Amino acid sequence: LIITRIRERGVDENQATSGGYLCGLQDFEASFLRLIEKLTDGCVIEINETGTCLKFKPGLLIGGIISGVHDCGTTRCIGWFIEGIIPLAIFCKTNVSVSFSGVTNDSLDISVDILRSVTLPLLQNFGISGVNLKVAR
Repeated sequence: LIITRIRERGVDENQATSGGYLCGLQDFEASFLRLIEKLTDGCVIEINETGTCLKFKPGLLIGGIISGVHDCGTTRCIGWFIEGIIPLAIFCKTNVSVSFSGVTNDSLDISVDILRSVTLPLLQNFGISGVNLKVAR
């Protein structure tokens, strides 16, 4: 979806699966889609009742300050969500500011501490400066 959004093309997926054995979108995937919706203007996301059909039409990447706290749940680490929005945030019209709540470290995903100390400083090598990640526990 991230590449689809950047290329400004839609998606019409009739058999959404996760991990090959669970049919339908998982809670963290639906939460990520809601986060993408918050970063865009004109984005259309349609999911059927069972979560097995997804239609995604990208809008304009606006960015800005996302009001409220985005709840990432406990299934995936906050780092999973941040990794997903970094490529999108680069192309947003305004700076992105998001507050997350959820798990900061688990065995599946990169921790927010690694993102803050390794990944975000690497963005400077690509001319992207002023990236900041604050962790409040």
